[in-house]
Amino acid sequence: MSSHNLFLQRQLTNWLSRKIPTGGVRRVAALAASVASDIGNVRSENQDRAILAHGWDREGRDFIVAVVADGIGGMRNGGACASIAVGSFLAALHEQAHSASTNPENWLREAVNVSNRSVYDHFHGDGGSTMVAAVLRPNRDAFWMSVGDSRVYEVFNRELRQASIDDTIAGQLGKNANVAAEQSKLLQFIGMGDDLEVHISQINTECVQTIILTTDGIHYVAPTPKLLEAIFINATDLGVCAKRFLDLAKWCGGPDNATVAILSLNEVLDLSPKMPYDFIEVWDAFGEIQIHLNDANISESSFAPKQEVLPRQQYSRHRITRIKRDVVSDTVPDSSASTDSEYLHVKDNNERQKNKPVPTKKTSTKPKASKKVPQLLIDFPNKIN
Repeated sequence: MSSHNLFLQRQLTNWLSRKIPTGGVRRVAALAASVASDIGNVRSENQDRAILAHGWDREGRDFIVAVVADGIGGMRNGGACASIAVGSFLAALHEQAHSASTNPENWLREAVNVSNRSVYDHFHGDGGSTMVAAVLRPNRDAFWMSVGDSRVYEVFNRELRQASIDDTIAGQLGKNANVAAEQSKLLQFIGMGDDLEVHISQINTECVQTIILTTDGIHYVAPTPKLLEAIFINATDLGVCAKRFLDLAKWCGGPDNATVAILSLNEVLDLSPKMPYDFIEVWDAFGEIQIHLNDANISESSFAPKQEVLPRQQYSRHRITRIKRDVVSDTVPDSSASTDSEYLHVKDNNERQKNKPVPTKKTSTKPKASKKVPQLLIDFPNKIN
């Protein structure tokens, strides 16, 4: 993997590992998609990860990626495994899109293998994650992939049907895992090492209107797709549909993390134009990030340094756009609806020292206080009280 994509993998993995709220729903109008995730009523940590991404291939054509991963709770560090799995998968897929291959099936296969090796290198088979993903290219072919028991659903003529097959004994036999608990154990997962066999299938874009990716926290509360189908049909938009899927899981006890990503295949997209430098846009249920990859015009030093963690009451979301030295935060769940943003301007140490007033010498009988470490100076044009 190139240095650009190793950088992309690290940035994505770190971003996915950040502290997040217990639940969130996000519409991404530009992609005609939504993504949502909730910790549930029982678990103390959300080990699911889900993203939507927009990028460009080597010929400058758009591609859209949806990825949903479920860290395996019975093994080591399920949340970390899912973060590494998704981060390495998207970085490898981005690299494949810029390679000689123009076939998304090859992109998916190589990206899954890279993801599997990355998780295995960290946990040596003691930790892992499930994963489902879909790659769409406007007016071109589309594919989905599956490893584990997270699922891909297709909506055709308002009928929801399961496209993937669970990598469990029950799934291979066509049984419901709820009635065969012993047979619900995973046969394979991301991070198992050798012998991984990924399932990849082309999407019939002439018939399929919507792709839905779920973790078992959602689909295991619905023994048949009919319940999820009824929710989808009666939802006013994809964001409402995703929210109702989460609500259903919690109403049924919320025993597991619940996560879903939904993509429409037949709505008009409003994609960002290709810029003269390489970058990728990524959304999850709690925010978004735009990562610029250094090329002839942008060096790695132009990326913003790590920022102080701000108290929660001082800002309301986690959207971070790394454009030179600015960090952007807004409060609008729909990324297309934001018109005003809050900019946190970070001043250099030299500038702070230059503008720092010279203190006058005073005598005091009080004991000297310990010297304080200079803190990061951040201006809040629209600080939230």
